[in-house]
Amino acid sequence: MSIICFFIIFLSCLCLANGKIQNLQKINIDDQEIFQDDNKSSQVNEEQQKLFTVSKSGKIKKKLTEQDNIRCVHNEKQEQIMSQILAQEEKEALEFKNNVKDNKRKLTSFQSPYDSGATVENMRITYTLDTITESIDSQDLDFIEKQMDAAVAFYEKRLQVVPLSTNIISQAAHCQDVIIPSSDQSTGIPDSDYHIYVTAKHEPDEGYIAYATYFQRESFTSGGQGRPILGNVHFNTYYISDYTDADFAQLMETTLHEIAHAFGFSPSLFYFFRDTNGNFYNGSGSYGDTTNIVKEGVYFRSLETYQIITPQVKAWAAEHFGCDLLNLEESDSNYSDYFAGLQLENQGSFGSIGAHWERTILFDEVMTASRLGTSKTFSGATLALFKDMGWYLVNTDYSDKIQWGYKKGCDFVRYACEATSETFSEFCTQEGNTQCTGGRVGKGICKKSNLQDYFMDSNCGLVNPYSNLLCIDSGDSQYDSNYRSSGQTYAYIYENDNQYDSRCFESTFGGGSTKCYRYECRLEDEELDIYFQNSDGTYNSDIATCIYKGQILKNKAGLNGELACPDPVTFCKQKRNFCKNYCSSKGYCSDGICVCKQGFGGLDCSVDISGCASDEIVDSDNNCISKSVCESDSSKYVNSFNKLCSDCHSSCASCSGGSSDYCLSCNSGYLLLKNENADNGECHKECPKGYYSDGTYCLECDNSCATCESPGSSSDCTSCSDSAYWLQIADETSEPFTGNCVSSCSDYKDTDNKQCFTNGCPWSRQANGSECEKCSSGTYMSQTSGNCEIADNCENGTYADEEQQACLECDDECENCFGSDQYSCLSCNSGSYLFGSYCLSSSSQCPSGSYGDGITNKCEKCDSKCLKCSDSTSTNCSSCKIGYFLNGSECVEAENCPSTTFADKINRTCTGCDSSCLTCFKEGNIHCSSCQIGEFLVQQNGSTCESVCPDGTYADVNSVCQRCHYSCKTCSAETSSDCDICQDNYYRESQNNTCVYKCPEGFYGKQGSSEKECQQCSNDCLTCSGPDEDNCTGCKDKKFLYKGNCVNSCPQGVGFDQDTMECFGKINCFLQSSVLLMAYFIVVTLVL
Repeated sequence: MSIICFFIIFLSCLCLANGKIQNLQKINIDDQEIFQDDNKSSQVNEEQQKLFTVSKSGKIKKKLTEQDNIRCVHNEKQEQIMSQILAQEEKEALEFKNNVKDNKRKLTSFQSPYDSGATVENMRITYTLDTITESIDSQDLDFIEKQMDAAVAFYEKRLQVVPLSTNIISQAAHCQDVIIPSSDQSTGIPDSDYHIYVTAKHEPDEGYIAYATYFQRESFTSGGQGRPILGNVHFNTYYISDYTDADFAQLMETTLHEIAHAFGFSPSLFYFFRDTNGNFYNGSGSYGDTTNIVKEGVYFRSLETYQIITPQVKAWAAEHFGCDLLNLEESDSNYSDYFAGLQLENQGSFGSIGAHWERTILFDEVMTASRLGTSKTFSGATLALFKDMGWYLVNTDYSDKIQWGYKKGCDFVRYACEATSETFSEFCTQEGNTQCTGGRVGKGICKKSNLQDYFMDSNCGLVNPYSNLLCIDSGDSQYDSNYRSSGQTYAYIYENDNQYDSRCFESTFGGGSTKCYRYECRLEDEELDIYFQNSDGTYNSDIATCIYKGQILKNKAGLNGELACPDPVTFCKQKRNFCKNYCSSKGYCSDGICVCKQGFGGLDCSVDISGCASDEIVDSDNNCISKSVCESDSSKYVNSFNKLCSDCHSSCASCSGGSSDYCLSCNSGYLLLKNENADNGECHKECPKGYYSDGTYCLECDNSCATCESPGSSSDCTSCSDSAYWLQIADETSEPFTGNCVSSCSDYKDTDNKQCFTNGCPWSRQANGSECEKCSSGTYMSQTSGNCEIADNCENGTYADEEQQACLECDDECENCFGSDQYSCLSCNSGSYLFGSYCLSSSSQCPSGSYGDGITNKCEKCDSKCLKCSDSTSTNCSSCKIGYFLNGSECVEAENCPSTTFADKINRTCTGCDSSCLTCFKEGNIHCSSCQIGEFLVQQNGSTCESVCPDGTYADVNSVCQRCHYSCKTCSAETSSDCDICQDNYYRESQNNTCVYKCPEGFYGKQGSSEKECQQCSNDCLTCSGPDEDNCTGCKDKKFLYKGNCVNSCPQGVGFDQDTMECFGKINCFLQSSVLLMAYFIVVTLVL
């Protein structure tokens, strides 16, 4: 086997996926991109600094006001290492070539996975954590294990290989930080096609999160493929502590990116790629020659650019961008002019240039050289390159869709924002404006100058999403503060409804210019529904439906403003599907479906299914059920990815899987187009080109037809598959025209449409000899008069068609129109209603704020206060706009609701009060604001009407029960002198008729018949504890208190306290003698 012990680190582009580090200047040490704290540096400007915030726990925190920017570059030392590696590779390749030439070694034939007889299986990827030599936290180890489990499952479902027939034996004992176990050097690793040694360190001063390398290839000199088979994935645990599910998913993109480099997306491995026949692309196998793999010296947007020109990559690029010129062969005359292939990164330094896709044209692809805050896409571009490596069969069903540049044409690829033919929405032009990002996953600010991105060509303006304003992150939802009801929190709409199935739309509802809303694609992705979430989690019944690009929807869900519709078809066909809760860190997301690790299932992999039997899955309530129970319900299927009994696609009546092309039968209004050699297929509203409808299925037309009518035979063609043939029309009076495809016309012919006629020209053409010609410019053939007329003379129900130069019939929905489809109506037939230029089939379909007028057949505006109405007057409303409430059929302000109703802020109606209330402020018997005569309003535990006021309250003049003075248990008014009964710990003071906590001097407290009372003390007592003479506690008139009595003087031998005038017992003689003796001693001392 080939020994390639080195450390290629294509890591830095995604290594800091969740945030930015403040005041960090990037330096490169030991082949690793790191960031160094250097506040004194003047060479790195503010825009270039990495703006991350890192908590003490090591978790990367997103700065709320900055945008993510991580780039992938390599330093001079890495270039030196790579030079040594390339020299070693070249030496081995040269030795192989010479041995073959000198017939010293017989070349064992290489078995390609594309050989018809090849045994191909899912790639077996193994890994070990035993090579982690540094002590790390158990939570970090759990994170690493989950990342590796998910990454292994991700690649094993996408890649197949010719399996290795022997154990993988490491040819090295040590490589970089990896200490190879001795057993792997002797007996080797069994049952593996690629083995990964996992390492980790806690390095808070380093700026990377993870990197991956390969260091051993299968030797092609002994019949191997040259495919890498041993590698290393390394994690920096400082950045993975205390992670969330969102962090896990974003860091997963880093792990997948780095492993892709180790599997083959590396310039050092390009030389060993093979075509589908198992041959080297350069035809020789000599190292250093990338002929037919990479094209050099091509300039895009004034920058020299490398391009991948392998077959699958070119085909993918042509299909994705809608530019067939990208798939040209070198022999084609246009090849050099249109630069066939897919561009690689043309900026940065070693390790970035030529090692990633060009970010300008594939902004959010996982293998671009940086990330700017948005989720990355593992698209068909990267899978196409894996297929072109020649080592892998690739399951492209698992590629994510990418919207960036989709069907934007050749000018997008060649010129990007410099294009003069078109302004592409991917690039912004108004610096400082808040806009939706490409792919609509979030919102951000347009930046053109000093852009925080080293990989966008020509300083193209970019909307970089704020990390706290991602529409797909449910943690970023916000209420619309402009529509809060006063003092309430329950009656307003979410300003941004951030969910995994939400996207950014240009909307001024509630102010601003962009909003995040949930959406749903319907009718074969031709219509787009947008939902508005109420604060209680429900969704408003007023849905915004986008039918065509540029459609403006106004005043939806009671919100003032406008929403600009994207093109529903483009949006829906290429939207990327995300997963709920990022699959709860227990799996990975694949086109909107969580692929769960062993032991977990459910929509977001959050359900522990270890208790379910092997033949069981979980239902929508997360209960274990038998698979057979799910299979017996035709509207559901067993989802093997998340072990969930899932609903079929919305177009399917029954299905064998969740995608739209797994239908077994269709819902009403749809036709089933079966997959080749299968019972399942996709349900269509109309059959696609090349198929016709038999009422249930879309069946294939005869080979001679490009399009046809039922029953699809060679005589039912409506156009021919061979452009050189003509359609021989059987009956020129009956449309649509059908017939056979013939090589030439014998009678009349329409050259423009390649049609032949036997009995004369059709009505839309005028005969000129045997030619059926269109009317001259500016005139249009009238079916009624048979003459060429000016546009104004086209009869009702027709329009002047510029292409056919004829007055063609309007759509069935239109009375008059300006085009052929249902979106081009000027007026509608009776029973339909014109909205914009579209005829709605019933008045109930008129949008909010309008009604169907049976006289004008239009959706006319309601009164300005009405959300829905039956006419334009203010007295025929059926629902109201925010700030108004429906009273009968009239919308009024809250204060104008009748006195026996309240303004219901949720339903926006004047709703009748409970029968117990006279007036109220909310529904129910606990929300009264006044009562019927003879009842009293009690404002305790709500606001109710009662027959009497409860204890502690009294009825005021308005029959409202007001609280008594705090000293009163019952009262007749609000002051302390109005108490009827005192509180239990208060006393009735009869002199002022008040309740007191302590009786006044000369009185003591005593329990009376119904309450405590203040009773008068004996005459000599100032204060007392009872009525008798010996109950005194204080005395009047300078008398002394002695044993509860008031006396003129204390008895002989009894002392007293001069402050309290209380006699306290006999005098202590010893104490007196001691005092006298001490006084005597002091006097004698002074005399002496």
